[in-house]
Amino acid sequence: MSHSAFPDSHCAVDSKDTGHPVEDLLLSGLEISASLFHLGQYCNQWESSLHGHQRAGFHVVLHGPCWLHIQHQEALALQAGDAVFFLRDVPHRLSSSPTPPNWNVAIQRQAMQNLEPHVPQSTGLLCGFLDLGRGLSELLLATVPDVLLIDGSQADADSGRPLLDLIQAEMRRQPQANSSLLEKLVELLLFYTLRQQIGQAPADGALPAGLIHLANDPAFGGLIEQLLREPAKAWSVDDMAAYLNMSRAAFHRRFTLLCGMAPAQVLLQLRMQLAKRQLEQGLTMEQIAERIGYSSAAAFSAAFRRSVGVSPAQWRKQEPRG
Repeated sequence: MSHSAFPDSHCAVDSKDTGHPVEDLLLSGLEISASLFHLGQYCNQWESSLHGHQRAGFHVVLHGPCWLHIQHQEALALQAGDAVFFLRDVPHRLSSSPTPPNWNVAIQRQAMQNLEPHVPQSTGLLCGFLDLGRGLSELLLATVPDVLLIDGSQADADSGRPLLDLIQAEMRRQPQANSSLLEKLVELLLFYTLRQQIGQAPADGALPAGLIHLANDPAFGGLIEQLLREPAKAWSVDDMAAYLNMSRAAFHRRFTLLCGMAPAQVLLQLRMQLAKRQLEQGLTMEQIAERIGYSSAAAFSAAFRRSVGVSPAQWRKQEPRG
């Protein structure tokens, strides 16, 4: 894959931060489970896709070239060592041709063959699905693009190069590769990719530092997880304090000391982070309002505008998806 196919990074991790709070939160809060779906190669003219299963997924190119087609985007040339993660069910196709597919015609599937890299005009692929947990996982992924690309020719140790090498090495094992090990390597590769992506997030899209501090706290992290799992519940300060078996006064003092915000402000931010993710997924205003605790689409839209500065419809229209 050519270097120009990927956007340049424009942000660095805040040098004022101590430790690795985002990495700690990724390790403790992100639930990733990979499962293999296809392992083999295609020859000559072919098309393949994971779209339509309503699941996140991944492709790793093992050998040979191919092209990644995503609706409304330019085709990307992929080569051995490249990988792509889809954090939702994004319409896409892999194919042997740079020509955009006809999205109105069903994919022309070809039977996948056993891996034989020496076969001319062949492309080896490792493909599968990802199960991404709820709660903290949703919070972490709310700020991440739906499509994550890894350029194998540019990857280094920080972006998972050793893991790509281990995947290739495992594929060469005889008599066959260990599928469970491959799944674990893919999970680690996604973690490295997410760590880099979140660390480089623009200031207006990154998680607020206060939320990270709360989520990393042994006691309050459990509360944040519960708020994310039940965003539609009418949480009061008394409810939150009772969840942690604390008095209202002690809870409020400790909460604001950790994050610098009132509990109601944090609950609003969590709901808005989830709402943004659900807007990207195409849910209606009514569905989102019901899921995150608003009595109507109008009430949700008003809260969103006060918090984000634009209406949900405007945000959905202007927000890039990939």
